[in-house]
Amino acid sequence: TRGGVADRYMDYFPSWTGQPYYTFSHGPAFFIVVDSGEDKPDSDTDYNGFAAFDVYRSVEGEWLKKVVESKEFKEAKYRILLTHQALSNKGWHGARHAYAMFTPHLENKGIQVAIAGHYHRYSYRKIGMLNQTFPTLVFAPKQYLDIKVTPEKMTINVHKISGELQQTFTYDPLP
Repeated sequence: TRGGVADRYMDYFPSWTGQPYYTFSHGPAFFIVVDSGEDKPDSDTDYNGFAAFDVYRSVEGEWLKKVVESKEFKEAKYRILLTHQALSNKGWHGARHAYAMFTPHLENKGIQVAIAGHYHRYSYRKIGMLNQTFPTLVFAPKQYLDIKVTPEKMTINVHKISGELQQTFTYDPLP
C-alpha cells in the first residue's frame, strides 16, 4: 500500500478473485486469506489521503460472510485463517477494525487456527484471549512454519530460522 509500485500490487500477486483476499483448499484443509489492510487510520499522513481501508475491510467482511456459508468451507475438515495482522479488539486501529469487520463472521464457525505476522514477535493467543473463539498463532520474521495436514490431524511446527523446533500444535479434524 506504500511505495512506488503499490498501485500495481495485484500485478505481482494476482489471485483468482482479483483481490488480495481469497480462499483455497489443499487436501482436507480450507484456507481463508484475508487482507487486514494497514494498521493506522486512513487519515494518517503516511497515506497522503489515498487510503480507504475502513471501507475496504467492510466490503471484505461482506465477502467473508458468504465464504463461511459456502459448501467448501462447511465440508472442510480443517479451517485456517491467514492474515497479516492478528485480529484484535485492542491495539492499533487496523487490527481493531479488521476484528470488528471479520470476527462476527468467523466466531463459532470452526476456525481451528488463525496464522498472522505483523508484530515481529512470536505469540500464541489461546481461545478466549481478546474475546475470540479461535486461537491465533503469530510468528516472527526469524521463524517459519511447517504445516502438515492429513485426514487424521493437522500439525503446525514452529521452527527458528536455524531449523530448531520451537513449538508444535496439533488439531483434530472437524466432525
